[in-house]
Amino acid sequence: MSRRTAGLDPWEGWVGCDIFVDAAATRYKPEWRRSNEAIIANSISARTRWSNWQISPRSLYDTQLAQRTTIMSDYKAAIQEEYEVLESIFPDELKKISEDKLQIDVIPEEGQIDSNLKVILGIDYTTNYPDEVPNLSLEPEEGELDEEELESLINGMKAVGEENLGMAMVFTLVTHLREALVEVIQKRIEKEKQLESEKERQLMEAEAARTRGTPVTVVSFSEWRTKFMAEMKEKQDREDDEKLKGLTPKERDEWKKSKSKPTGRQLFEKNRDLATSDANYIEEGVTSVDITQYDRTAARDEEEDDTGLHFSDSD
Repeated sequence: MSRRTAGLDPWEGWVGCDIFVDAAATRYKPEWRRSNEAIIANSISARTRWSNWQISPRSLYDTQLAQRTTIMSDYKAAIQEEYEVLESIFPDELKKISEDKLQIDVIPEEGQIDSNLKVILGIDYTTNYPDEVPNLSLEPEEGELDEEELESLINGMKAVGEENLGMAMVFTLVTHLREALVEVIQKRIEKEKQLESEKERQLMEAEAARTRGTPVTVVSFSEWRTKFMAEMKEKQDREDDEKLKGLTPKERDEWKKSKSKPTGRQLFEKNRDLATSDANYIEEGVTSVDITQYDRTAARDEEEDDTGLHFSDSD
């Protein structure tokens, strides 16, 4: 009597096998999932053979388990192979934290710029690597990086990683990072130059404004003079008060009388015509004289008569 005639379901156990296949397919690489599709297709054929008593569910399960083991072995082998290559390139910079985690000391590309900047690149492999970019982290070991610079560097590496999916990419990421660090330092230098240039420009403008001075107008001069005269009067009043403290009452009266007389300057400021008033007084009743009208010989003879001296050619 066959299993069919005995009432046994020949497809019993298939559900569990299919679930196992699907679970394995979601954990590993896309090509592994594509391989798994082939397994499922073969399983459909196997069902037919099983129904004809050519294969058992247990044999199919063992086949799928063996393929999953192969997938895991390939994943670890790929990471180990890349690690060995990286170790030969970065013998002093590479550090293995665990089977899935690496750290690499990275400095700017040599010969490009002089800097003490040094960072630690963290590589955390995912189960889909290299069809997925590994988790990346950056930590300054020497020098400093601000949040904006760190974010820019990590985003740049992720973009490069997306361009290299399907192949080992850590070395490519390190190379890109070294070049990116050079760009970061160059931007810093350029920014410092711009700040220095701006500072110098501001100093030059301030110096030009100082030497140029403030243009004087009638209004601005009048305002300044009013303020200045008020300050001078206040200062003079304080000095007078101090001087009066040391005088006797009689001396105070005499001093006040002398202070009440206007100075020459005060008189001039009140009446500017005083500058020419004396000349006007002198010119009144004055007659101009032409000295060419006088005979100088006659004047000399008069002088000789007065002195009683006589001169002749015979003498």
